[in-house]
Amino acid sequence: MPARSSDSLLVRQLLIALLTIGLFAHSGFASETPKMVVIVNHDNPVLELPLSEVRHIFRGDRKRWKDGSMIEVILPRPGSPAMQSVLRNVFKMKSVAELGRYYLAAVFQQKLLEAPRTASTNDTITIVSRSKSAFAVVPHTGAIDKDGIKVIEVAGL
Repeated sequence: MPARSSDSLLVRQLLIALLTIGLFAHSGFASETPKMVVIVNHDNPVLELPLSEVRHIFRGDRKRWKDGSMIEVILPRPGSPAMQSVLRNVFKMKSVAELGRYYLAAVFQQKLLEAPRTASTNDTITIVSRSKSAFAVVPHTGAIDKDGIKVIEVAGL
């Protein structure tokens, strides 16, 4: 009989675990990625960008701001929620390896001089706050509320 008691305890623990996982999944806690935004330096005159323009910048089709300065593209770190958003919504790609091949071909074909650098969210915010030409995608969090940063919401990002 003691085996039945431990079996029912195990069943109850499994049910509780499954219910907990189900509640987190239903609430979006387990699967929801944070909202992504474009950030630029506060001295950059750009006020809005459609997703198509964000694509042109990341792909290297647009290399300069309207004032003629070169756009300094900063990619999110591989594996980050921001990188997943850029891969999925901007490039329509599934992996960082695929993105790497894209940039390798772009450099080889002289469409770009070099692939964009990657940085953590905190480093990206610092770089953008110091560089008028910088452009990046980051998660929309309170960390963006820093002097020198302009947040641009982009539908579909």
